[in-house]
Amino acid sequence: MQLRSAKNLVGAIAVAAALTSAVAVSQESHPAGSRSDRASFDRLQARALRRQAAPDYRTPKLLGVYHPDGKFRTPSRFAHLVEYNVRLRDVRRSEVPSFIDLKPVGRVVEDFEPPAHAQKAVQKHSLFADVRDRIVTLAYGRQSVLQSPTHVTTDSKQRLIISDPGEPAIHVLDPRGKHTFRITGGHQHRMQSPNGVAVDADDNIYVADGTRGMVLVYDAHGQFRRYIGEVGGESMLQNPTGIAIDRRAGRLYVLDSPAAELIVFDLEGRVISRIGDRRLSRTGVKFDNPTEIALGRDGVIVLDDHASRIQVLDRECRFVRSFNLRNVLVPPDKIAEAGLAVDSTGNIYVSNAGSSAVKIYSQAGQLLASMGRAGSRPQEFDLPSGVWIDASDRIYVADTRNSRVQVFQFSRELR
Repeated sequence: MQLRSAKNLVGAIAVAAALTSAVAVSQESHPAGSRSDRASFDRLQARALRRQAAPDYRTPKLLGVYHPDGKFRTPSRFAHLVEYNVRLRDVRRSEVPSFIDLKPVGRVVEDFEPPAHAQKAVQKHSLFADVRDRIVTLAYGRQSVLQSPTHVTTDSKQRLIISDPGEPAIHVLDPRGKHTFRITGGHQHRMQSPNGVAVDADDNIYVADGTRGMVLVYDAHGQFRRYIGEVGGESMLQNPTGIAIDRRAGRLYVLDSPAAELIVFDLEGRVISRIGDRRLSRTGVKFDNPTEIALGRDGVIVLDDHASRIQVLDRECRFVRSFNLRNVLVPPDKIAEAGLAVDSTGNIYVSNAGSSAVKIYSQAGQLLASMGRAGSRPQEFDLPSGVWIDASDRIYVADTRNSRVQVFQFSRELR
């Protein structure tokens, strides 16, 4: 295997040397067939829901998949072959020497914590090296950018924003490939451990950072703007997890799991109210290790009690109702439910890592349907975590161990 890989690389480099003397390589352009793919995706993205149509939960339609390389691909008759080829390339990529640039999609925003900064500029490649790298990329595929996606949301341009603590990074993926980038974190960076993500009406990106104990705010291009939850240089949050934004009211909802508290901020970071703290508050709400939050048409939905209970609140965070997700107490270190979302009809979606499925409940707690099963093929999950539902009821599921995000939509039928 190693000898064959070496021969493949030698062959690729030889071809690169021959091409270097004949052509000048310009910047990589989109493939010729991308227009039809873009038109197809535009039609899917622009399809609005009819007001009097109800979801048919029997047949979720797969709209496409954001693969580990960050590319969005629509389904086809050969979807299983595409998936197999992507994963085969993931394995084969380990054969490629580190000096080869496998052309990852998008630009990189290095968000250093001052006074840290980039140590040196990236060296410009020679024409030969550029041609060589492009040929090897064609053979082995682009470098993977998604490692362990956990939380997802979308902005007004239908870009997908992904929290990836395994990198750590925030990925902003444009399905058309035009405005894709990622904000990197880690040592000497502002961002340390990204959790929940949310977007405001101006497409600013809000990231809950469990290590920093704050919410970091970036503009639509990935430039850092401010911290939320910082008082006198210190964090007022222990470990923020799930966050959500009411784009019309300009409110940020942040769950602080260890403190068993929901804090409501304005978008500049001023505290509006605090709810919970394990004690029964004036709103009639008591939390126990709340982890995820979602905003519906009429209220706030919280996953708490070590992910075993759904609490439904109104927009002023007053208690409305609650229901349990399991009859058997599960230890905190074996939490099965992980993600939370609400569709336009008010039904509640909860990802379940134990069954590798997304379960759908009514507001009263009735189990309506379940989508997905264990596996790595399309419409299968391995540790599904974050769930997001956009204004057109497209469902985005972070398929964490498969290092991808799948996009679905239930068909609609007239009542």
